[in-house]
Amino acid sequence: MAVTRWKGPDVLVIGWIPFHLNPPVAAGYPPGLASTLLFQSGNPNPPIAFRGYLGFANWSYPLFLVGSREYRAAVYLEGVAAEFPDDGSPPRADRTANGIFPGYTPYRMFTGGVNTAALIPLLPQYGSGYGPAYQPVSVPDPARSWVELRYRAEFKLSRLPNLLSRMLTNTCAPYAWCEIVYRFDKSGQIAVRVDGSAVPNRWLYIDWAVPQANPAGGIVPEYDMLTATPANVVGFLQTTGWGCRPAPADPASQLTWSGQAVAL
Repeated sequence: MAVTRWKGPDVLVIGWIPFHLNPPVAAGYPPGLASTLLFQSGNPNPPIAFRGYLGFANWSYPLFLVGSREYRAAVYLEGVAAEFPDDGSPPRADRTANGIFPGYTPYRMFTGGVNTAALIPLLPQYGSGYGPAYQPVSVPDPARSWVELRYRAEFKLSRLPNLLSRMLTNTCAPYAWCEIVYRFDKSGQIAVRVDGSAVPNRWLYIDWAVPQANPAGGIVPEYDMLTATPANVVGFLQTTGWGCRPAPADPASQLTWSGQAVAL
């Protein structure tokens, strides 16, 4: 039996909330406590590139004990490969390593533009996010022309925002989420797609760096949550019908990349 094997680049997705002392006026985020708390718990942009997995691991807590907590979620696939047997059996995709990190929410209380929470020694500075654990799943084309490796991450921003959502809306907060869909076709073409919710921001890294955007060439590596529609924003913040479940997919948040695999 002959087998065609292909290897693709590593993929990483990082999500974060942009920091604003007050909700941006031009965005679809309504004025009020929910929007204010969301943006005041924001983060700086993550690095634009890492020196491989070790560079990412040395940046992020808990992989590095003094690493950054300034992110809301990270999910990666390393050593992604696919094989297409010629005996009529379905193609398969797999990886050598993967990981999901729900990230952290900074605890902040601003008075006159000063974060007074940082002045209280016993108050934790960050709250850990949480969510269900999933494993990558290989999904073959019934006609055996392609195969996808799918990897989903769902996460709540932390228990404190979840409690505040319960107090403000009488409903627990929805899960933010993203899903990597990593497709090989039989000729070795790769198409990576990242679907997800309207919140938070996301960057797609290919081989540990954010590629240059080229929408005409199928490369859209960045999503800005300030471009979300008011309906998606209100649904996320007020959790009307969304409580304790994954928020709906926002098609405008989709990230993409395409390229050629390496033969093995």
